[in-house]
Amino acid sequence: MKPQRVTAWCAISSAGIIGPYFFEENVNSARYKEMLENEFVPAAQGMDCVEGWWFMQDGARPHRTAEVFRLLDEHFPGRIIGLDYESQFGGGMDWPPYSSDLNPCNFFLWG
Repeated sequence: MKPQRVTAWCAISSAGIIGPYFFEENVNSARYKEMLENEFVPAAQGMDCVEGWWFMQDGARPHRTAEVFRLLDEHFPGRIIGLDYESQFGGGMDWPPYSSDLNPCNFFLWG
């Protein structure tokens, strides 16, 4: 019997917390993009957290595909902090390659 695995994802801002969203299957680029498109972006728009806001994500492989960056760039043009974003799209900021995980959720949300 294989152990059950669940991945939790959420966003945090001064306006509040968006999520959490749970992935019961392995997170791949298509599943991540679908969650962003169908869950996160509408929730962020509903909280007025898109226009003028920055989106920051870590360097996980599913986060770094052209499809995901295109979707994010559509809503957060030039305001993305993420590994490989700057080299693929210009603007934004690259995630520091050898930094510890700088995501505020790791410090303020997860135990």
